[in-house]
Amino acid sequence: MKKLMVSLTLLLTACSASAALPKIIFDTDMAGDCDDIGALAALHALADLDECEILAAVTTRKDRSNASAAAISAVNHWYGRPDIPVGTDKVGGHNHNPPISPFCPVLRDYFTHSARPDDRMPDALDVYRRVLSSAPDKSVTICCVGALSNLDDLLRTDRDLVDRKVKMAVIMAGEFPDSRKNKLECNIMIDVPAARKVGAGWPTPVLYTGFEVGFRIHCGGDLKNVTPRNPVRRAFELRPYGKGFSIDKGKPAYDQTAVLLGVRGAEKKFWELSEKGRMVVTEAGHTYWKAEESTAHRYVKIRAGAVPQITSMIERLMVKPPLFNPAQPVKMIFDTDMGADIDDALALSVIHGLQNRNEVELLAVTSSKDTPASATVIDMINTWFGRGDIPVGRVKDGRQPEAGRYLPQCVAAKKADGSPLFPHKITPETNVPEAVALIRRTLAAQPDGSVALVVVGQQTNAARLLRSQPDQHSPLNGVELIKRKVKMLSVMAGSFIKPGEGAVPHGDGVEWNVKVDVDAARIVMQEWPVQMVICPYNLGQQLLYPSSSIEQDFDNGAPHPVSYAYRHYIQMPYDRPSWDLVSALFPVRPNRGYFNESVPGRVTVDDKGMTGFTPDPAGNAIILSATPQQQARAIEAFVQLASSPSVGR
Repeated sequence: MKKLMVSLTLLLTACSASAALPKIIFDTDMAGDCDDIGALAALHALADLDECEILAAVTTRKDRSNASAAAISAVNHWYGRPDIPVGTDKVGGHNHNPPISPFCPVLRDYFTHSARPDDRMPDALDVYRRVLSSAPDKSVTICCVGALSNLDDLLRTDRDLVDRKVKMAVIMAGEFPDSRKNKLECNIMIDVPAARKVGAGWPTPVLYTGFEVGFRIHCGGDLKNVTPRNPVRRAFELRPYGKGFSIDKGKPAYDQTAVLLGVRGAEKKFWELSEKGRMVVTEAGHTYWKAEESTAHRYVKIRAGAVPQITSMIERLMVKPPLFNPAQPVKMIFDTDMGADIDDALALSVIHGLQNRNEVELLAVTSSKDTPASATVIDMINTWFGRGDIPVGRVKDGRQPEAGRYLPQCVAAKKADGSPLFPHKITPETNVPEAVALIRRTLAAQPDGSVALVVVGQQTNAARLLRSQPDQHSPLNGVELIKRKVKMLSVMAGSFIKPGEGAVPHGDGVEWNVKVDVDAARIVMQEWPVQMVICPYNLGQQLLYPSSSIEQDFDNGAPHPVSYAYRHYIQMPYDRPSWDLVSALFPVRPNRGYFNESVPGRVTVDDKGMTGFTPDPAGNAIILSATPQQQARAIEAFVQLASSPSVGR
């Protein structure tokens, strides 16, 4: 009974602590400056630390790219909170000549998100009212880091709701104690009438953090050390600041201070509070502070000597990696030229090893090798791992019809009684689905932005997917279906180094997967509409899968189709490059430090199939590499995963 009472007490304490977490609505002019996206990153990091709950995010500034909601959604997806409600102000802060954001379109185009164009998103005011209505009384903190338009709309339409539900507003706006001799602050300038009304009449406690606070705190330089797949880093890379970009040395952290104050409050070791009063906004848009004892409004000042500490806190929050949910395995489609090389079989075995660990859900496997035996051997491997129900498709009229070295032997392998050595349902005579039709059907059935497409052979199927038209599975064409459903293309293709810098393809220097179908490679590498991560030729050459693992770790208790194929590919013993294994592993464990990632850029493919890479912050391609230490770790992971037991063995 005593243990039960202790457990009950702990449970009630935990529930009470959870209920006391600050509940945040984030109100931002996202398209304007990258400190907004830095503030949203800090907010997610604080939520990961169990310091707050994010109820919604709304915008106050209309961007001509129509992509501010997509930028918010990309960050929400990155941090594992794709379901946070997002709304947009259709007027856009009453700024009728808004700029085009330097980063929102890129986040929309190359990062996973679930937002529609801004003008088709729920209205910000509707999101505010819905979220506030369902919240406990006096429980919500509004962090407003854009124009005050939405707050003004709330006051005009439902002041009682604000009074009843809002605990506090933290507003980044103005300059204190007096800006009348200085330039207008941006968040005030965008909608002066709204700022005047909010300053004069907001009914709950307010903390203002002014221009003079954020200007002293420069953050963002440490984002150079995070993965280029991080949308926050990409925004800082694209937002000009000074003579370069915001990521070079960081930029003023105006909006991040509001998030910090909204969640942790005005901690005395960092902040001083002004006397009670109100922000007065002149008709021209300048601000000054007017003392007024009857209010609960104050502005904050940085305590002497606290700038380095506040800067460090914000920087750490912005670069904190997200907490991915291990209970949500990566949804994967594997496109392979099974039979061309043995690393395809090992890569499929790695994927099954990851699924044994609940890290992957293999949705379908398609072959780009135009021989019936390819689908048969894929089915053998899936069946051996206890997953013979995984759909398998095959290219029709492909560029590589040869049977290869091990497919015929695997298909012909028999037990003493004449039955197949490796059970399978798909035979060379089976009419399997056409690859692109299967991929389209599979993608259409999945949640938006959820699928990793792994392509480790020639890119015929991927190129045809791009060019595909609406069908019975989806009303979307290939490009739109990919943009809607695929979060990453992980592809083994190309060579991006010069002779003398490492291993390059023999002969004409063109990498095999590109050479087999140059036209397809050009279409995919140059037109793919979402994030693309590439394992190049030289990286796979550095990662030799040890034949000792085939001899010692497989065939434990029953013949293994992968080791059987390995033995028939080349005379044993031999160590084989792990090109395809890299592409299978990366989208599942991208943050384990197995590989280094290049800066983002764009890939070109010439008429002969030679590939090139040009760094470009607005590009969608990333090239992988590895140090000797990383290579050893990656090989260890490959061996552990590829030699995983079958389900139930």
